Amino acid sequence: MWAVGTLVALVTIAMLVANLEAANRENLSRERIEQVALFIGIAVAATTLIVLLAIGGASLGWTGFGDKKLWDWLQLLSALAIPVVLAIAGFWFTTQQEARQQRIETQSAQQAQEIETQRAEAERELAEQRAQDAALQAYFDQMGSLLLRSGLRESEKGSEVRTLARARTITVLGRLDPERRQAVIQFLLETELIQRVEGRAPIITLKGGANLVKADLAGADLQGARLSDANLRDATLGVADLRDADLFGADLRDANLRQTDLRGAYTEDFGEGPKHLVSNEMLEEQAKHLEGATMPDGQKYEDWLKSKDSGEHK
Repeated sequence: MWAVGTLVALVTIAMLVANLEAANRENLSRERIEQVALFIGIAVAATTLIVLLAIGGASLGWTGFGDKKLWDWLQLLSALAIPVVLAIAGFWFTTQQEARQQRIETQSAQQAQEIETQRAEAERELAEQRAQDAALQAYFDQMGSLLLRSGLRESEKGSEVRTLARARTITVLGRLDPERRQAVIQFLLETELIQRVEGRAPIITLKGGANLVKADLAGADLQGARLSDANLRDATLGVADLRDADLFGADLRDANLRQTDLRGAYTEDFGEGPKHLVSNEMLEEQAKHLEGATMPDGQKYEDWLKSKDSGEHK
């Protein structure tokens, strides 16, 4: 009898302790965990009390259980175990339902948070796109006014209108993304404002840190353009005309210079004296592609490379 009672008590405790651990893993409230612990204590105390009464009564003979057979004891224990098992099953089911409900609520909250984050990100990107579109349109409007009303094309070097046009161009290039930056460069090329035309110097110079990162300038006529200190990193300049362009301090890292004409491109201007050409070594070190390019000294890249590899180049 004692062994059977002990077994029932151990099974009861094990099931409830497992349920308590599950409740803790599910991060249930402290109040719920305390309820589980209290139920364990009550179950243990009740089971222990039943076993002790049965053992004590059987040994003293006052319960009338002394003459009971094994089958009688099993029937009695079964009758006592039924409410305990039902209580444990009900408690376990309720706890599982609450844990499942809490998981569902947690997942729903996480999904709602993700949706809200995505919505906020989409709104932020949309607002940024609208701001860039507005900046680009404002630039076109301003430049149109300078060209048509302020005589930008006929203005003198160093004039206020040229200074204003250059300042607005440098500013907007720093604000826009590569796609809209390309639209600005295309506008400047089509209006012939940044290249040398018929012996005339560029009206707008892009020197002083113009942001041309990843700009697509393939085939652009940039002859005589002032690009000193311009950021041309990752820019596409394939087949572009950069003859006599000012590249002093320009960042050409990873730029694509396939078949680009770089004859006379220089890094320093000594006024009436000779210009200091961009070195072939610097271009080879920085540019990502130079295949077919005409180097500043007039050599084809492949010819210069052969002379360099053979030791003829000094």
